[in-house]
Amino acid sequence: MKLEDVIALGVTPKVHSKFEYLKSSSISIDDNEDTNIEIDKELLTVSGIPLVIEYKNSKNQISQRLISCKKLSIKGEKKYLHAFCHQCYGPRTFRTDRVIDIFDPESGESLSPVEAYFTQFVADETSKRPFNWGLSVRDYANLVAFLNALIFVARCDKEYHPFERETLESAIVGYWIREELKGDPETDIIIKYADKLAPDGETFWLALHGIRERTYLTSHFKKCAGDIIAADGVVNQREHYWAVEIEQFLRV
Repeated sequence: MKLEDVIALGVTPKVHSKFEYLKSSSISIDDNEDTNIEIDKELLTVSGIPLVIEYKNSKNQISQRLISCKKLSIKGEKKYLHAFCHQCYGPRTFRTDRVIDIFDPESGESLSPVEAYFTQFVADETSKRPFNWGLSVRDYANLVAFLNALIFVARCDKEYHPFERETLESAIVGYWIREELKGDPETDIIIKYADKLAPDGETFWLALHGIRERTYLTSHFKKCAGDIIAADGVVNQREHYWAVEIEQFLRV
């Protein structure tokens, strides 16, 4: 029977008496904060292995779940289990290194160690690069702040000129070198991300505060901001105003 048919009938997997409470319990914890992987809706129709897992999410909330597995994926060094959660009554994604314990729902038997259990399955999807352009969480956050500050400058005159976009690419390469980040920047992907940014004044000032704290970066940012302002050959009143504000704020 397809999982969609099971869901329609309200049928959950057979469970041992020690897990009976899971059949009628419900939770509202959101576990999908761990990954941005998009789950193909068609996978909801694929019947998977039923499991009971004890899971700690990124907020250190611990819960037991009765789930029907759908697929495994690997992103960078992390492995993710995509499943239908019978408590949330919907698809959820779990990082396997956050699964504390795992059980056969029918026999109640522990299937630990967790990592050994999942290694017997072949990953359905594998990505050679981790999330966030191959950067650590901190490096990713710093680069996003840098991009927000430059995009604010580029959009302050209400126009995001193609020449400004080209200048931004050089700024990213220079940033990568100054931060001594590993590998080469995926400039095409990063630029496409930057194109969608629309930072407000608060976001801009927060980014500037972060840049000022990293004094070795201030000269690079000021040069990039100046290059972006001059890229289209016109410096209007708003661009001049923000150029002065940046220079004064980052003066060391």
